[in-house]
Amino acid sequence: MRNKFREIYLSFLVSVCLSLLIIFLVIIPLIKEIKEASVEFSLNRQKIESFSEQMASLQRFRPFSQEVKDNLTKAENLFFDAEIPVEFVNFLEDTASSSGVSIEISSVSLEEKNEQRPWSALVFNLQVSGNFSDFGEFIERIKNSPYLTEIKNISVKKISRKEKETGLSVEISSNLSLRVLTK
Repeated sequence: MRNKFREIYLSFLVSVCLSLLIIFLVIIPLIKEIKEASVEFSLNRQKIESFSEQMASLQRFRPFSQEVKDNLTKAENLFFDAEIPVEFVNFLEDTASSSGVSIEISSVSLEEKNEQRPWSALVFNLQVSGNFSDFGEFIERIKNSPYLTEIKNISVKKISRKEKETGLSVEISSNLSLRVLTK
């Protein structure tokens, strides 16, 4: 009976040793791998959620991007190339013609950008002649033009006064300095 007791004790001891060996060699490393995998999974999940939020944000921004592009194009069109002001000169001539006044561009000078002015500008010195009301229309059209303009100086001189059936007509001559922002 002692032998049997010894056998039971020995088999119990062997099974405890085997159990401990399995726990330390198999189960604990497996648990460590599971922990590392779960941490990596959690990080990847956070990255995916972050990318999903960014994609959703980009999708919400997409309709506005075309609007922003259109607005940038409009803003770019407010300026013209200072080296080739033909487009603006044509605009001035067409505006004068449609307003019923005659213009002569006496000089054009370039104002460089500086600390007070972040953009360069061209200053056009114009001699405008015509009816006073037509002159007012010409000024109004320049003011409402698609260009960024500023009237720096203006001097108006009466040339003649005529009575017409439609009312009084005053012919004037004007010197006008017009500042236009350029690229």
